[in-house]
Formats: sequence, structure tokens, C-alpha cells
Amino acid sequence: MKNKSIKEKPLLQSAIGILLRELGPKKTTQLWQILSLPKEDYLTIRHEIFEKKSLAKLYKEAKKFNR
Repeated sequence: MKNKSIKEKPLLQSAIGILLRELGPKKTTQLWQILSLPKEDYLTIRHEIFEKKSLAKLYKEAKKFNR
């Protein structure tokens, strides 16, 4: 069972990245709530989602979606 989750992790990370880029954080969060995804706790996966983004890049993305 662990192998399956390890193989699915990159797919989940890619999908989350696409959703964040295309829908923005607010709509992505709403979609997660609707679909009950991810089953993992956000606090445990947030580092993986944002690990390669600088604070400046995160601020720029947040500003773009909060106009």
C-alpha cells in the first residue's frame, strides 16, 4: 500500500500546482472541500506545495489573485 501512495504523490503534487496556478488559492481550497481532497492534513503537505517558492513569489501570486 505504501508503494501506491508514493507513486501517487507526484501526481497529486502536479495536480495541486495546476489547480493553484489556474484557479488560485481560494478556489482551489473550495474545490478541495467539495471533493474532500486531499485526504492528508494540509499542514503536513503545505511544505511540499510551497517549498520551491520564495516569499516574494508567493506574495506576487497572492496579490495577483486578490485584486
